[in-house]
Formats: sequence, C-alpha cells, structure tokens
Amino acid sequence: MLIEAVQHGFKKVSVLLPADNGAAIAMFQGIGFEGEALLRDQLCSPEDGELRDVVILAHLVDEQWATMRTGGFEDALT
Repeated sequence: MLIEAVQHGFKKVSVLLPADNGAAIAMFQGIGFEGEALLRDQLCSPEDGELRDVVILAHLVDEQWATMRTGGFEDALT
C-alpha cells in the first residue's frame, strides 16, 4: 500500500479502523502509521446493533519516501 502511494505521488495515506481492533491498530502502527482522530459511535455492529468508535491512523508517505531513498531503496519503488 505504501509503495503504491509513493508511486502515485501521494503525500499521506489514512486508514479508518474499529477502535476495538487492537491487532489491526498495532499492525498499522508497526509500519509507521500514527493516530490522528477518534470518532465516537461511527460503526454499527452487525452482531448486536451497538455503535462502535473508530480511529483514524495516518502515515506521511513523503517522510517514508525520504527514508527509503536515503537507505538506497529508491530503485525498488519504481
């Protein structure tokens, strides 16, 4: 996903996840995404009809690209 974002010239990539999905949040944070917002009562659970919170995580692709270029990974992205 991040490589495609760089190839398309994106500056930022965001994901919206259920706030109670700790595994997915940890995975995205592990690859450099950071929390940007918590939105209360945004998803309706199909199991019980309860409203759930969501988090928005974002990654600044420009920063990732600069790091990869410095590390010599530029050819892998083209």
